[in-house]
Amino acid sequence: MQENLPSGDRFKANNNSVKIVQSIVGSELEIDASKTLACVQSAAKPSQTTGVPTGIFKVAELDKTNKNGGALTFTSTTASDYTGAQAFMIGEKWFKFVTSGTDAGKGTASEPYKINIGTSATVDPEAVVNALHDLIAANVPNSECYVASGKTLEILPTTTSMDINFQLDSLSSIAEGTYRVENSSNWDSILTTAKLVNTFEDSNGITQLGSQVSAILFNADGTPKSFGVNSLNVEWANGAKDMNPANGNSVSISMGNVGTSDGFTQLSGDFSTSYIKQDGAKFGNYSGVDIDSNGVVTAVFDNGETHPIAILPLATFSNPNGMAGLTGNAWIASDSSGQAMLKQAGSNGAGEITSYSLEDSTVDLANELSNMVVVQRAYSASTKIITTADEMLDELTRMV
Repeated sequence: MQENLPSGDRFKANNNSVKIVQSIVGSELEIDASKTLACVQSAAKPSQTTGVPTGIFKVAELDKTNKNGGALTFTSTTASDYTGAQAFMIGEKWFKFVTSGTDAGKGTASEPYKINIGTSATVDPEAVVNALHDLIAANVPNSECYVASGKTLEILPTTTSMDINFQLDSLSSIAEGTYRVENSSNWDSILTTAKLVNTFEDSNGITQLGSQVSAILFNADGTPKSFGVNSLNVEWANGAKDMNPANGNSVSISMGNVGTSDGFTQLSGDFSTSYIKQDGAKFGNYSGVDIDSNGVVTAVFDNGETHPIAILPLATFSNPNGMAGLTGNAWIASDSSGQAMLKQAGSNGAGEITSYSLEDSTVDLANELSNMVVVQRAYSASTKIITTADEMLDELTRMV
């Protein structure tokens, strides 16, 4: 498959399956598996009218906003197409197909590098691509940008490469070129004098280097459209160790899902915070407890945190009037009252708890009456003193 299809290295054999990986220069792929009954995908894509599987599905190409590469796919197998072509330029170096000779040359227009296709009437396009790639690797700057992939020579710009020039007008009957033309937002199939630009403008109008695609592209509603990264390098200051993936120090990040707002979003306009969910707090000291009407005891800390620690139950009796009295206006279960039944306050007939309150029935009437008598006797004694003093003053006045 890699030998017969353009950008064939997109197809990776993996045990009993073929994995299709879209490349930076790959176009949309349409796969028809309807006649391959041993393939699971033959039952894919049922017709909306009949419900019968068509077995036809597509692998979408990469978002064009992320693309800045090129491809030169050789399609002809006829030797005369190659020998009749004039010299062509790739990356400032010139090449020419010949039937004999070596690759001796200077890479100039007058002395191009020679690609020997032999004397056969037919040509293997894959062999042409490999020979061309070898010459480029040995003689063209930034040769790492050029990758042989079956019948296709892929061009993958890097952050360090310059603009890559082409002059391919003589190859119109031999190959198809696909690359991004300068000052154009579209991808064209043009075999003429052109330039593969190693920069592009992202969705914000900012010029980016060719191999630096946008980490995240967003839809108009602010949800992610595509993700171009799943890890990042952190360059620490002050001499700290950088998070280099080569050393196993990369940071994995969860960006959310495409088309949803469960992760990164890009929203314009004013906004205000309507809800805060805090998952931490500073150290706090215990400052007291609070008891609600249901009997839940909550510990209160001075940092604002609260934690429920217990529940106060209420006891009920089948015959509360049969309880036995104790000194201090207290009551205890007896055979007549039955056993105590513990219940949560406010449920199953139990009352509610009122915090910071004193029940009237807890007042000891005998004690309060005794206190009242003592106060009354003290008052009577005070009045007797005043009466005696008055009588003494009255007697003294009469004696005078």
